[in-house]
Amino acid sequence: MLSAAGMDFGAVLVATCLSTAIATTLMALLANYPCTTTLYPVIAPPLILVGTMMIGGLRHVAWEDPTESIPAFLTLIVMPLAVSITEGIAFGLIAFSDLKLVSGRAREVHPLIYVFALLFLARYAWLR
Repeated sequence: MLSAAGMDFGAVLVATCLSTAIATTLMALLANYPCTTTLYPVIAPPLILVGTMMIGGLRHVAWEDPTESIPAFLTLIVMPLAVSITEGIAFGLIAFSDLKLVSGRAREVHPLIYVFALLFLARYAWLR
């Protein structure tokens, strides 16, 4: 014979398993609808963590140099506005490489930065 505490614990365990199974099934069934594919509350904690890690590095930005400060500012602003870390990094990288090219300081940038900037531009041109 089960004790009262054991029965309570078993009931709670069964209720937890059932509610998890129902929620998982509903999310799998509703995943194709637009209202459930944008899970902004799920994305918010990583954005907050990335933002707090970026704040510490802002003191090292050369704010007097526009080729350094504008890409840093764009990266910082686009991330929360687009709700995407990737979009913020992409915009900052594209702005950084473009500003260095236009200002005649292209040799200060590693060639891989230009490759990634071109890849991001191609992504925006053909995949959107």
